[in-house]
Amino acid sequence: MINTNKFLLILVLVSLVSCAGTRKYNAEISSLHSVSELHEDADKAYSQLQRFHPKLYQYISKQELDAKFLSLKNDIDRPMGSGEFYKRLATVLKEVRQGHLMSRPPTQRYSKSELKALNKLKFEFNDLDFEILEDRLWVKGTLGKDSTMVGDEVLAFDKESSKRLVNKYKGLFSSDGFNTTYHDRYVATNFSSFYYSDKGFRDSLSLLLKKNDSIYFRTFRWIGKG
Repeated sequence: MINTNKFLLILVLVSLVSCAGTRKYNAEISSLHSVSELHEDADKAYSQLQRFHPKLYQYISKQELDAKFLSLKNDIDRPMGSGEFYKRLATVLKEVRQGHLMSRPPTQRYSKSELKALNKLKFEFNDLDFEILEDRLWVKGTLGKDSTMVGDEVLAFDKESSKRLVNKYKGLFSSDGFNTTYHDRYVATNFSSFYYSDKGFRDSLSLLLKKNDSIYFRTFRWIGKG
């Protein structure tokens, strides 16, 4: 029985359902899927919404949502990867305007040996705690020993504007009704997860930071725990 207060739609591409192994799964999500497969997945996603969501048309009419899913399918006129399809579908799901409804992107899986090796390490970037104020991203805190970055503004991630990334991630989920303050808080709290889903595994990550009138780069790497 589905708890309607915690309804969660998890997108699984039709072509991925039969995947058995980690290597095969990773190959599938990194490959291109045909237009017909993607159209079928869009129909399946909408069918799940209509079947399981108790208040699907609370903030959008059926006619409007029908039109958005039709537009989504019309815009898919070429093969594309799982990640790109997820982003396009997420922008449609956002229009339902239900904070407990979300889709999850397909992400790389790891073998047991890879997980064992990764569990001995930590990515320094994941220690950072962010906050969005006045449409700008700030380092709110850090779990690591270095607190010198706290209060600094984040200008860019590997030369990509932080503002552009924040706006992109805000477009991948919805809040209840027409509330907008939730978006800043949710993106800031989950920024590391959004970035990983968007960019994949990184050996290192360089941030452009601003402290008062000084601008500097800081590179984050995988390091041993302890």
